[in-house]
Order: sequence, then C-alpha cells, then structure tokens
Amino acid sequence: MKKETINNKHFKAKDFYSQWSKYCKAAENNIDVISPYVDNTVKNLLSSKHIKDGVIKSIYTRIDSDTIFEKPYQIRALINCIKKDINIYQIDDLHSKTLIIDKTFASVGSQNFTSAGRKNKETSMMSLLNLKDSKFLLSVLDWMTEAEEITIEYLLKLEAKLKIFRPDIKKLREDHKLIFEQIKSEEILKKRMELLKNLLILKSRTKTSFASEYIYLTKTYIDNWESSITTFLADSGKDLRRWKIDGMDNDTSLVRLNYYPCVHTSNNSIAFVRLAKTRISKYFTNIGLGSYYIGETYYRLSVRCPKKDTTKVNFKIILNNWRTGENELDFYFNGAIFDFIDGKYASKDDKDKILDLVIKKTKIRTELLKRCFKGHNMEAIGGQITNFFDGWWYKLYIVDYFDNPIIIAEKRK
Repeated sequence: MKKETINNKHFKAKDFYSQWSKYCKAAENNIDVISPYVDNTVKNLLSSKHIKDGVIKSIYTRIDSDTIFEKPYQIRALINCIKKDINIYQIDDLHSKTLIIDKTFASVGSQNFTSAGRKNKETSMMSLLNLKDSKFLLSVLDWMTEAEEITIEYLLKLEAKLKIFRPDIKKLREDHKLIFEQIKSEEILKKRMELLKNLLILKSRTKTSFASEYIYLTKTYIDNWESSITTFLADSGKDLRRWKIDGMDNDTSLVRLNYYPCVHTSNNSIAFVRLAKTRISKYFTNIGLGSYYIGETYYRLSVRCPKKDTTKVNFKIILNNWRTGENELDFYFNGAIFDFIDGKYASKDDKDKILDLVIKKTKIRTELLKRCFKGHNMEAIGGQITNFFDGWWYKLYIVDYFDNPIIIAEKRK
C-alpha cells in the first residue's frame, strides 16, 4: 500500500465508505474489519471485484444475546459474508470500529460497517503511518488472536431458533418508539406553550402594533405576465407597513424593504421576513452585519437562524475571525430571554475572548443581541417565504423586544 503524507483528506466527519473501499482495493494480503455491528454493507465492501485475488478477508464482531436482540439482522448478514468466503470471528465486549489493511495500516472512527452508520453523524480517519509494531496495533492483534471463529452452521442454528422472537421484538420496538415520541412531543409542546405565554406577556407591555392590531395572512398563488409566485397575502384593506405606536397620533409608515425578525410559534423558529404593503413573500435566515471588535480583535458579524431542532437552538450569532475561522454562538429565545446554550470556537484564544469579554458580560452580550435581533434594511431579495411559513393561514401581531419591533406569526387551522 502506497504511503502518503497524512493531511485533512484523511479525516472525515461524514460517511467513510468510499475511503474504506479505496484502501481495501490497495490491500495486498489481509483486510480485517472490526465492528460490533454489521449488515450487508460490510459484505458489499469485502466482496468487491476490485479487491485483489488471494487477499484474506475477515470480520471480527459481537455475537451475543444483547447484540442479536438489538440487531437481529446481523446473523443473516454474517451468513451472507461466509458465503462470500469472508471469515467471521467473535470478540467479547467489542466496541471498536476499525479497518486494518495488511496488518499495518488502520482506519479508526465511530462509524459502524452498516447502512445506518453511513447515514449517521460519524467521524473517521485513515492512518497511513506504518503501525506494524505499535502498541495500538499489537493490542488489536491480541484481540484478533483470542477471537473465536464462527461457523455458518452455528449462525444458521441461531437464526432458526431465534426468529420466533422477531415479531415480539418488533412490537416492543414499536411500543417503545411510540412512548418515546409521545414524551418528546409533550416536551416540544411545553416549550411552544412557554414561548406563547412569554410572547403574550411581552405583547401586554408593547407600545407598537399593526394599525389593526392583528393581521391575517393567507397563502396565495399569484400569476401574472412577469412572474408566478406563492405569497402570504393580507386580508383586503390591511397594510403591513402601517403601525400604531402609543403616544403618537398618526400611524407610522415603514420602509418597504426592511426585514424584521419573525418568530414562528408553531416550531419556535426565527427568520427575518420582508414586509411589503399587502404581503410577505421573502425571508432570510442568514444576514451579514459587518464588523465587530472584541478588544482589538476584528470579527465579521453575522446571524444564522437554524431550520431544525429549533426548540433547542433557534438563533446563532457568527463571529468570523479571518485568521482563525468561524465562531458559532448558539442561543435559544423562549419569548422572554435569550439563553446562551453553547459555542463552537475556531481557537482557544477566540473562545477565551468571546466567553470572558462578551458572553459573561451581561451588558455587552445584550448589546450584541440587540444589534442582531432587530430589523435590517436590505435590498437583497431573500428566499421564498413558503420555506419558512409551512401553513396556509397565519395570525400576525407585533411585540417590542430590546425596544425593537418583532413580528409574531401564529399558524391557524
């Protein structure tokens, strides 16, 4: 196998199957797969016609009651492997996921040799160092030496005797998933109700409103000679740009191209929506806000609004240091406050600066959030609003937060 200099291409935070396939093709003598869970994915990997003739292929895995109860398909996958002249061995308490080429080079990571492993969020790497006499490889080779070889007769017997439990296992899994999803849904609903409660409290203290207090939007398809769009159209006679402010005699007219923060109460998500006179057609989830300094360190400031898991994190502030990279600050807005959830940092120095000089300083953190969570005047067009508003009919109203108007969108049935 040709040696290369290790660099970023040998580390992946995604499916590693194509790299495994590449290194299997380069094998001269042995390919050893070590993984507690396998399915036909490993059979396809090791039975490739591109692997050289004479290469000995072996799988080291777990074949115990707990593993087979959890993964009953594993027995059939191992039977299929033996039929392809792949040796099967059992190692007790195995949890390692490793591919070893010619007892010299190794791929190590979290990914199992299964179809599910190819879809999960996994990390893997391929070491092109010669590990032949390393303590790491010697320990793994000791496991392999002590492993028990498994015959096809043993697997066929297990399959025949244990298949009577499959309907019960399937039913148990379905019942377990049902209860789990029910509890998860209840927790999401609890967060949604907390958001609504807090927003109503904000509304009771708010001095700003639409001229008619509430405006209802309906999903509408508009076709004309210039273009065809799907938009959310206000009821006849309603103007999204006419607002009332307590203490002022006349309504206030807004700039047409302003994008305002909008909280979608059905899923706790946030986006910046563009208010036209009679409709909302465009929105942004990413907005660049220019420069930001922490001490003497310069960052590019931007906002990113997640589309998934928005009951955990629904607002991100990005501080990009051109020297070190992107720093991502995760927040959750619950209708009353922004909770800082976690951060991902480009360097230790960035982390220390951001935590000590921004996050831990209440006044500075609040000023940063005020700068980000407000309306922004932009001439960019934005994305189609149907990617944010997923319903047909919405009730809109305004609350003041950080002394800035925020649009609240409640999906109606």
